Amino acid sequence: MARRLALVALALLLIAPLAAVGASAARIPGIVILVDMSHGQNPGGLADLMKLVPEAYWIVLVASPGDEENLPKAVLKLADEIRYGGFTPDTLAGVDMVIIGQPTLLPDPAEIQALVQWFNGKGIRAIWVAADSDYPAQGSETSQQFANQVLEAIGSKLRLDYVSVEDEESYAGRTYRVIGIVDPVPKDRPSALLAYVASKVLFHGPGAVYALDANGNPVNPIETPVDNVCVIVRTSEAGKIVEHQTTEGGGISGVFYQVGQTGMFPLLAIERVSIEPLKTVIASGESPYSGYQAMVTWEYKGIPLDGPNFVKYLIYMAVGYFAPFKSLMELKAVDEKVKSIDEALAGAQSAIDSLKGTLNTVSGKVDSLSSTVDQLSSKVSQLEGDLNTVKSDLGTVKSDVDKLKTDVSAASDAANKASGKAGNALAVGVLALIIALGAVGLAFTRK
Repeated sequence: MARRLALVALALLLIAPLAAVGASAARIPGIVILVDMSHGQNPGGLADLMKLVPEAYWIVLVASPGDEENLPKAVLKLADEIRYGGFTPDTLAGVDMVIIGQPTLLPDPAEIQALVQWFNGKGIRAIWVAADSDYPAQGSETSQQFANQVLEAIGSKLRLDYVSVEDEESYAGRTYRVIGIVDPVPKDRPSALLAYVASKVLFHGPGAVYALDANGNPVNPIETPVDNVCVIVRTSEAGKIVEHQTTEGGGISGVFYQVGQTGMFPLLAIERVSIEPLKTVIASGESPYSGYQAMVTWEYKGIPLDGPNFVKYLIYMAVGYFAPFKSLMELKAVDEKVKSIDEALAGAQSAIDSLKGTLNTVSGKVDSLSSTVDQLSSKVSQLEGDLNTVKSDLGTVKSDVDKLKTDVSAASDAANKASGKAGNALAVGVLALIIALGAVGLAFTRK
């Protein structure tokens, strides 16, 4: 019996390590998302963010076990796991996505290296670095510095500038409470599907995103497209750059955007660093949690917003979880067909308008020809009248000629008669003359 127990104990000792290895090798079924709370962030909006993606395995990272007590009960209830100690290979193990919202403490070099190592590791990787404006209430532009250190280290083309963005057209009560417009550019990327789930998102006191072109020069990716970069949220055309902290005030001056500059400015952009495996970077001038008023807000100052839906689908897009997008892709296909039909109808309408123009031109020419024909008809009628007059005059002339002929004939007859009478008279005269001559001859004879 003792021997049997010993064998069982030995078997358990052999099986236990194998079970442990198997457990550590198993993949967590849900999307594993780590939210950073280890760099001075406040937890505002964090519970709301975690509720948005219930299929995710949520890990909350805090600096030390004591900090766990500062987390709201709702966050502790929703968290699947709490990890401690900042960014390290251990705290990032098994993570698909990291969200860093408005940090107020800078990372140390080891943390940056750990993030680079994690991002370049095997499998899907997505990182969202969310900064802020340069308004002094959040400190000394730490969130922008943190974001840019991470973005540069992982080889991203996205950056956060050290300025503030206001909008004089799309805002909630004050121009610094920007209502971001969801308008993906370019529109031929999968990210463009986000426009089907959201149109307005709160960016309360945001900073501005810029990108680096192929030569490393800073550009506004709305105006100058950059490979693999898609601007998702922007200001209206009435956006304006302001700056609260410059070098004179102990802050950092804007790198690319200039004070007083107006137009459309990127508030959030996505970069697909690679497709296989999927590596995604999100950079934003405001945060989905922490900050004064989180991006997940669904209504603010009486304005209805799409914050929850937008953040939810943005996370899905970042990690390549496209199942929720199926109906949207079908909608997009229908929308494209409708656009195609609209374009065909527009083309047909253009052809119809052109034909109408041609018909109007032809009608005008027909009217002109009709007027000409009417004029010619009038002239023909006039000529007919003149011809009838001429015919009448010719009839009169003919009548006169006929009469003249009659008169001439009568005159000829009269002349003939007169000629006859004259001949007779001449003959009588000659006879009388002969008689007279005879009488004279007789007279001379008698003498």
